[in-house]
Amino acid sequence: MDGEDRRHWRALLGYVSAQLRSRYAALEAAIATQDSVLIGKAATSYQRYARIMQQLQDLLIDMHDKQNLQSHGLRHISSWLDERPKTTVERKLRLPRVVGNELRQLELIQTIIASLDSSAPLTVSYRQRQGELIMKLESLGRAQRLWYASRHNRLAAVIRSVSEEALLGFLLGEKLERAEMRLRSKSGSYYVHFRLGRQLHLPFNAA
Repeated sequence: MDGEDRRHWRALLGYVSAQLRSRYAALEAAIATQDSVLIGKAATSYQRYARIMQQLQDLLIDMHDKQNLQSHGLRHISSWLDERPKTTVERKLRLPRVVGNELRQLELIQTIIASLDSSAPLTVSYRQRQGELIMKLESLGRAQRLWYASRHNRLAAVIRSVSEEALLGFLLGEKLERAEMRLRSKSGSYYVHFRLGRQLHLPFNAA
């Protein structure tokens, strides 16, 4: 992490800390009123930012961790998409193996799709290009957090316009990167990139 990134991280953590303090003060004020509805809303608001802070701290802790590379054939991901309502999967060939933990990647795919309009039809298609399998998601639904998740420099983007949606998008983009994935948006569609499993190499041991 370079100096600029460290400054951005400090600013991000400072913003979330300030939001937590503000929401905690609001929760205390709500408790003083003994209004159960007001208390519930204040508690929910505080909990949302507490979860964001925890996720930011978790990212900092494992930022330099190296995970054992795995590969899989998207069996669980494909089954979930096939069973999802209002979803059309356009697939002609058997999908290649890709790098990563499939169950973790499935959770992230579900998070991306859950950000879209669940009432709108979703079309999923695939193509291979330059060592990647690219999953294209076409839907009428749009989500600001996915715009932030798809930025090449997410940290700079979220610092320029900090909000809860921006923070959630930043967290999603960082989690995708750690899961050997990345998200891109173009012309109203979203593209999830996986690294092909054939890029895995066994270590060479000299005799």
